[in-house]
Amino acid sequence: MTYKKNWLLGLFIAFLSIQPFLDIKYFYQPPLLNVLPFAIPTIVRIIGIGILFLATFVTLMKNKERLFLIGYGVVVTAYTALHLYNATKFSSVSPTSFGYSVTSEIFYLIRLILPILMVVIAYKIKLSDYKFEKIITILNFLISGSIVFSNLFKLGISSYSDVTITYNIFEWFNNPNMDYYYAATRGWFNFANAISGVLALIGPIVIYFLLTKRNAKNGLSFVLYFLASVMIGTKSAIYSLIIVLAGMFVLYLFTSLIQNKMQFSKSNFAFLSLALIAVIAIMPFSPSSSRESMDGQQVINRESMRSVKDLSFEAYDRAMTEAQTPDEKQKIKLNFIGEKYPLYSIIPQLITHSLPYEQDPDFWIDVMNHNRTGYYDNRQMEQLMLKRVKSTNNKSLDNWFGITYSRMSNIYVLERDFLAQYYTIGILGLMVFILPLVFLVIFGGLRILKHFHRLFNLKNASITFGLGMIFFISLYSGNILDFLIDTLILAFVLGYWLKDLNCQLNKEKEPQISIIVPTYNRADMIEGMLESIASQDYQNVQVIISDDGSVDNTQGVVENFSDYHQGLKIKYIKNKNGDQLNAINRAVPFITGDIIYILHSDDRFYDKRVLTHVVSELNETDYDGLFANIVEENTTTNKIKKHRTKSFYPGYLTSAKAALGLGRNPYVDFVFFRREAFFKISYESYIINNTCAWRSLTNDRLNLGNANYYTLKYQVHGDNYLDSSDGQENVLNGELRTLTNILAFGSIPLFNIQRQLFRIINKLGLNTLYYPIVLRTKTKTKAVSAITKQAISLRLKEPTELYRAIQGFFEASNNRCIELKIPEDFKVYDGSDIREFNKKLHENELHELYYQLFKEMKIGFNCVQIKSTDLSDVQRLLEFLMIKEYVRIEVIL
Repeated sequence: MTYKKNWLLGLFIAFLSIQPFLDIKYFYQPPLLNVLPFAIPTIVRIIGIGILFLATFVTLMKNKERLFLIGYGVVVTAYTALHLYNATKFSSVSPTSFGYSVTSEIFYLIRLILPILMVVIAYKIKLSDYKFEKIITILNFLISGSIVFSNLFKLGISSYSDVTITYNIFEWFNNPNMDYYYAATRGWFNFANAISGVLALIGPIVIYFLLTKRNAKNGLSFVLYFLASVMIGTKSAIYSLIIVLAGMFVLYLFTSLIQNKMQFSKSNFAFLSLALIAVIAIMPFSPSSSRESMDGQQVINRESMRSVKDLSFEAYDRAMTEAQTPDEKQKIKLNFIGEKYPLYSIIPQLITHSLPYEQDPDFWIDVMNHNRTGYYDNRQMEQLMLKRVKSTNNKSLDNWFGITYSRMSNIYVLERDFLAQYYTIGILGLMVFILPLVFLVIFGGLRILKHFHRLFNLKNASITFGLGMIFFISLYSGNILDFLIDTLILAFVLGYWLKDLNCQLNKEKEPQISIIVPTYNRADMIEGMLESIASQDYQNVQVIISDDGSVDNTQGVVENFSDYHQGLKIKYIKNKNGDQLNAINRAVPFITGDIIYILHSDDRFYDKRVLTHVVSELNETDYDGLFANIVEENTTTNKIKKHRTKSFYPGYLTSAKAALGLGRNPYVDFVFFRREAFFKISYESYIINNTCAWRSLTNDRLNLGNANYYTLKYQVHGDNYLDSSDGQENVLNGELRTLTNILAFGSIPLFNIQRQLFRIINKLGLNTLYYPIVLRTKTKTKAVSAITKQAISLRLKEPTELYRAIQGFFEASNNRCIELKIPEDFKVYDGSDIREFNKKLHENELHELYYQLFKEMKIGFNCVQIKSTDLSDVQRLLEFLMIKEYVRIEVIL
């Protein structure tokens, strides 16, 4: 089942990622349009959704869900039959019935059902927050990025016609008389309104990602979205940008200052303020403003022509009065319309193609008469024509089943969604195909209001806002709900959102937080740490203090604090001195919480809202844990330095970046873990084996988020553990363990070149935009030897016997097998025991077997033969020696 889900998820992401390509203009015009009976992108989408839905239906659904969908299918089939039957009983002035086609109509109805199926797929496929962010970011980069590129190099198609633009955004500011036709661009996409709708949908989500995870990738994503919305140059695009920025500004202030669900950030406030100021400053130079000016001039021109129109109609009225026969009157009508319609501001396509005046001259005479003193704009004209066609047929069933899409598209596509669908598929069609999407958005919104305290957060509010925006654009400008690039992305976001709301509600409302505190001789500092816990607004906390053999009054301070704070659950454990990781390990059996955090005894929480923020974010996301931003306080120099954690993205690329850093942990060690993730991965990798807490030794992945707020005041002083010789040795050992394990699961070609490039990009703060080249094959042993040698030389002037043996093993890489027996008195060390191991190594007190293994490693081997009873110990031993993934174990009888 896992394989099927991974296959399905990969196909789902790939299908969504190609949506921008399927909306390229050239697919919808000859010669590509004529390759198949229907547009190639639509056929691809039907096939893609069909495969995804069938796979979802078979592998992920319960029987009740299948029955419900079968029932919905019956309703769709019944509606389709009645819709097609009603369409055949149609009377019109057009000899071709306005190009009605049964095949085209069925094809259109299939298109309408695709978004409903997409909602089902997105709901059942259970996307992680990381995958959701990845898809939205890909879509934004492809759509916004192509629009920005085509504008800057003046290669894009105009938003108002099919010409290529001649002005880019820089030229807007010094060309006051520019023609908006040649300045606004939709990139290479099919319809400007359709692309504006997508940006209105994903815009709030893009801003949410930046507000909660500030990094170069999200910053660039927002800049592209902002510029693309401006460059499209239509009122719907730029107005929606202003509404989105203003709305997100209000939502951010509400969730941070009123709800206190996230930490207020001055930089976030400044960013939103500056973005709003920027778009308002650009707006007067935008093509949308040029169009408004031109529209205003057209109104003046129409008013100036009123007397000419009056004279023209007076002549027409006289001619009609003088006419003797119906044929003469008909001829006068046709001649008058054909000659004079430009005077009455009527678009030629409407009067010659959409509803030809020869077929219905009375309609156009009425329109022209109205335009003497008033004016029907394009949308009003479109609706008037559809009303006329509908009234000519004069059947009440058209209200319920519509006059068909194929007829409307051959007349003129009404640029007012919902109303357009009313004419094409009727009230019942709206209820079957369109309104379910609206009802689901309303349902989700009502659910948030019902569980306001738990569900109203910036994430949910941003998605709800985006969903509302695309429906607003569809009402304002049209050309949204009949375009699959809009409805499929809308349905994807909707399905994910509904599922995510369910997941958030099913989480523990007030999970317990277990805080492990390793300590050694911190009697003078531990009370301040405990006070920072006791002062938290969130009080469902368990504190486990693991004393690593303190010889000062640490125990007395803890006991005294416990007496005065009996509401705080404190467990104190006194151990023999055995290093920090072992102290943490001794606290693990006492953990009862749902969230686990390791807090050093000389550190403090940043403020009293930290744990409230953490619980809120873990409840609204599916993260396995949260990295923390920290404030470093140097007690010696009294300097304060703030550290923002780099954005974490699950997958081997993140591990590859750690390898390019020679095993150094690119993230802070301060992570709030969910219980399951802690015990599944982090406990063994970090506490037992002294490697990065975020990565499993078997290459399993954690999905960790970034707490975009400060959680910790990290104390730096002269006797910090990591500044000690033991601490430095521990750090090197952890780096090598991380490095060798990562290299066992992938290779990085041109390692030194990529390492230098990564260092430069990392210093520029562009880490999230760097994607190293990685091959999913085990790194060759000689390459591992060279890389580990670099890592060791940065920490030690002279490598210890252990590290010489490791380098020798990878350098020799001999194809031979050795026999290995574990004596009864042999102690197998773990990564957490490195201090004890190094002490015995330096004092030459290790078991003889270790020295024998060092010699064998320098000669090289790739296989060990063991007894079955030794299997577990040998696996741990090879793991400790950092060669497990390069050695085959053969069990002999």
